Amino acid sequence: MWPASGTYSPPTVTFPAITTAQINAYLASAAVPQTPAAVTLRSIMEQKYLAMFLNPDSWSDLRRLDFSSSIYVNFAYPVGNAVNSSAAGQTDPKLRYPRRLLPGATEVLYNPNAIAKLFADAGVSNGDNNTYLTKPLWFDMP
Repeated sequence: MWPASGTYSPPTVTFPAITTAQINAYLASAAVPQTPAAVTLRSIMEQKYLAMFLNPDSWSDLRRLDFSSSIYVNFAYPVGNAVNSSAAGQTDPKLRYPRRLLPGATEVLYNPNAIAKLFADAGVSNGDNNTYLTKPLWFDMP
């Protein structure tokens, strides 16, 4: 238990504070869109990706926008990825990146009829995991 007496010292700022003039200069610069027309989907998605880094919804956005290089600049297929070798050679982003996860092992083992229907609904022959991974989900279709 802390003693009842004592003094409080606020923490000392050890880095330079941003001045109001610096804030205003940044907001007036070309780095910030100055009109609603200057705001692009690319800039919105970039900020959303930064704000939601490691959130699964970022992957949903990537899929919805077909991994577009005009929106996700410098987004590249991982080098040395052996998870889906058949997709790695694809040039079409819609076929190159995984769009869904495989069913869990427990479902495959104990519910094979549902798994067969799941693959059939995706238009894939049962057991063709590489093709199944690249099939769009319902929210990802035109």
